Amino acid sequence: MSQAHKGSKLINTGQMKRIGEDTSFLAHYDITEKEVLSGIHAMDDSVFTLRQYEGKFGGGVAVEEGTTNLVRDGEMVNLSHSYTPGWDIELNGTTQLNDWYCYSDWDASANVGYHAHVNTDKFDFPVLELSDLNGAYGLKHRWMAATQQFTTNIYDIGWADGTKVTVSMDVMVSNTDKGIAFGLYHQNENNEADFFGCLSPAKLCELPNRWERISQTFTIDINNGSWNPSSWCFLYIYGHYYRNDAEGTAWVRNVQVERKGFPTSFTPSIRASGKLQYPADCVNPLQGTLNFWYKSSADLPTGITDSKKLFEFGIVNGICSFMILQLPTLVRVMIRGDSMVVPLQFFTSDPMKEWTMITLTWSNGIFQLFKNGILMASTNTLENGFNGPIAGNVISVGGDGTSIAYKPCNGIIDEVRIDKSVRSQEEVLSWYLGGVPFFPKGVYKITY
Repeated sequence: MSQAHKGSKLINTGQMKRIGEDTSFLAHYDITEKEVLSGIHAMDDSVFTLRQYEGKFGGGVAVEEGTTNLVRDGEMVNLSHSYTPGWDIELNGTTQLNDWYCYSDWDASANVGYHAHVNTDKFDFPVLELSDLNGAYGLKHRWMAATQQFTTNIYDIGWADGTKVTVSMDVMVSNTDKGIAFGLYHQNENNEADFFGCLSPAKLCELPNRWERISQTFTIDINNGSWNPSSWCFLYIYGHYYRNDAEGTAWVRNVQVERKGFPTSFTPSIRASGKLQYPADCVNPLQGTLNFWYKSSADLPTGITDSKKLFEFGIVNGICSFMILQLPTLVRVMIRGDSMVVPLQFFTSDPMKEWTMITLTWSNGIFQLFKNGILMASTNTLENGFNGPIAGNVISVGGDGTSIAYKPCNGIIDEVRIDKSVRSQEEVLSWYLGGVPFFPKGVYKITY
């Protein structure tokens, strides 16, 4: 029997991967962008969002195009106290959300049981609490809601026929049969009715007692008479949605309404276009390995002029050393030196809506591109490294906030690793098959 397998790194799959002296950069993005090796931190003008629960291995970083949140106080922190609407103070408290109106079916024993209210004690931050626990009071699954009018005229906020609008929020539930519903409440063309139309979905969470970002994208339909083109619009959040007749509680925060066809990270008001850059001292231009995980949260761009930028090393006057782009039908590596451009086709018809590990190695003019540990393309066109002086002194992860042709990645990136040496195909494959981060969560090589 062959003994060749005994020295293989593939037998280490599922184990934590060691990092050595050649590993010059490793970003975890679990809690803070400072979770890196070698003391290299994001530059001060970076614009990105840490997503603590949505990365490949815990947290991840979202580098996205800019957006405007139409909701006032989506964080639900603008509070007033001594609120006495006649309900049970023991169950619902006396704190009020100033920019939201919380209420239930007041005609059914308004002073009894749970209503939609704010909770300031359960977490380190206020939340909308929707306690669908009124069976004990003879009011099982009582209607309850929080609502906000965020515009008096939809044209004033740029909505027209065919406009894509996305509603998103953080939700936690006490059990998986407890959910919420939400919707955009408006008038029809002749002001004959106020209604949701098809704009009121219900959502359940995958796991209890864990924050989950839920979302729904709507298309504004004015030409068919569904909307009054100059009327108001409310956002409603309902807490009496359930499955299997189960009771439970839902908590909501970080609510967002934006004029986009996909959800982006929460912002209290306005977020600029994504930009995440680091000093490039950790990159060896002669040889090295770049590895990261990526999952797209938006549809693919429509053409090369609307490509997503996943990674870039150095840029001066539009010329960079290398750049990884996601195009509509492929991922391309652009290698530039002495005006030379070498495209590497990656894989076709793959939107990367699932987590994908991307690896690039370079040495002696040979560049190799891997997907999920498998070599997909290579080139040896360049004879001496990058075949010219290295451009710039920064690395850009997910976007640089300035490019018109190449948009921010509009996705989540996790576990960015840069080595100053070329890792073998076997090592790269073992990273993917291992399915684990390079370092345990909460254990880092530097203190900050």
